[in-house]
Amino acid sequence: MKTKSPSSILALALAAIIALIVAPTMQAALTGTAGYSLPTAPTVIGGNYNLGLEFAPGSNFDISALGYWDDIVTNFPHDGLYTSHQVAIYYAQDYLTFHAGDLVTGALVTVQVSDSGAALDIGNNPNGWYSYHALDSNITLVAGVHYRISGMSVGYFPSTLTMSTADGNSYHNPHNQTNIADITVFGGVGGSNPGGVNIFYPGGAVDTNNYYYNANFLVAVPEPGSLALLSIGGLAFVSWRLRRGIRKSS
Repeated sequence: MKTKSPSSILALALAAIIALIVAPTMQAALTGTAGYSLPTAPTVIGGNYNLGLEFAPGSNFDISALGYWDDIVTNFPHDGLYTSHQVAIYYAQDYLTFHAGDLVTGALVTVQVSDSGAALDIGNNPNGWYSYHALDSNITLVAGVHYRISGMSVGYFPSTLTMSTADGNSYHNPHNQTNIADITVFGGVGGSNPGGVNIFYPGGAVDTNNYYYNANFLVAVPEPGSLALLSIGGLAFVSWRLRRGIRKSS
């Protein structure tokens, strides 16, 4: 069998590394794994609420998008959002210079009607259950820190819409999520939204009986920049080994 020359080996390694760098840039805008999935449909309630969950990561990870529950009711899966919804993550404890109730920097989005169906198939059952809006940049959630994620509903009007077409709020008693990310979920948080349009910290005690599934997040995949740094290091190592082999053979 013909042995490949060091230069051809280096060329193959370089091609593989370039493919590794370029491939992620060709993927859809929203990629990642949902924080949790819902094996079965939650209970639907109407009204204006600001509801979510308190959780803590077991390890550091980055998130790339926040999502609002894409109203699922019997025989009406993924009917799309009727109106936009704000979703945010707050600190639930003091951390560094932040205090409980402070917004995690950058962790607020408005999930638009045009986001309906975005990333529905990412890490959820069946076929999604959430519509997502990308963050301006990835945010690192820190292991052991308690956070509260919340989604606000302002789009349910019983006089004009039915639960099969409006956006509702979702909850389950007891908890019904399957954690996909490395997180511990402690219970539901939040309450009614007294007519406001801007999301706010979902205060109060954690409800360990009712879990509110209005909001979710996507755990980010490695960014092309991170892959590029790893690839450059790998290329340098391959080149060094080949040069070392050439010197030994000569």
